[in-house]
Amino acid sequence: MNRSEHPFSLTNIPEALKNLVKPFVLLADPIHQFGLALALNRVFSEEILYGEIDFLYGKTVRIYVSDFNIEWLVTLVNGQFAVKQRGGEYDVSIIADSEHFISLILRTVDPDTLFFKRLISIEGDTALGIEVKNLLDGFDPENLPEFLKVVISNSSL
Repeated sequence: MNRSEHPFSLTNIPEALKNLVKPFVLLADPIHQFGLALALNRVFSEEILYGEIDFLYGKTVRIYVSDFNIEWLVTLVNGQFAVKQRGGEYDVSIIADSEHFISLILRTVDPDTLFFKRLISIEGDTALGIEVKNLLDGFDPENLPEFLKVVISNSSL
């Protein structure tokens, strides 16, 4: 699918994301960790099945959403995503605001543009960060859970 033909509108994302994230931020860390691990395992089930994320074994990726001050430490344990307690050690950190993470995932902006313009940054093990970026770039937004597609599609600024 051509990036310009994508069914989601990037102009709707910030408000939809804010509405979705506001109550989420108030939840305790274990709920964040469980929910994110569950979502990642569902969304990337095919990649897990075919070993396309095996590069994460023994590695920890920090995802930091700067405008919400949310940090997740993601790793792979026993063939499943796991989210660790925040504040721990990590191999690579991927940092961006929510809009640029969403534009990467929805593929509405070329990922290389986001990285070259430093709208998304990688700190630490750059090679691992590039592998994660490529995994996200290959993600099909149609694999998003239905409720997220509905929130993004139906929100207005």
